Amino acid sequence: MDLANAPTRLGNLLDRITTMAPNALLVVAKINPTQSDATNKKVQSYNDAIPGLVQARTSTGKHIVVVDMYAALTANASYKTAWLDDSLHPNDAGYVVMGRTWYAGIKSYLR
Repeated sequence: MDLANAPTRLGNLLDRITTMAPNALLVVAKINPTQSDATNKKVQSYNDAIPGLVQARTSTGKHIVVVDMYAALTANASYKTAWLDDSLHPNDAGYVVMGRTWYAGIKSYLR
């Protein structure tokens, strides 16, 4: 995993998408937590870069919003057992949390 360059790669992807579809709303999600605290440190490091990447582009008129899946799922102290099915994937209850988080992030853009 090339964690050090992951934000740069994400920024390049955001630029490519917004160039190809300048009127589209691009929704970027922070990565979900896992059941591994060591992996979550890496996830949080990557997630911490996302707001700055998005802000740099929205300040130039790009249509990008962030939804924080990490915070939504970790809001439950027991998320590792309550909302995750395995070490990585949400269970049905976790997907409900994710769906609500997605909706909250985009509802103001729906007509």
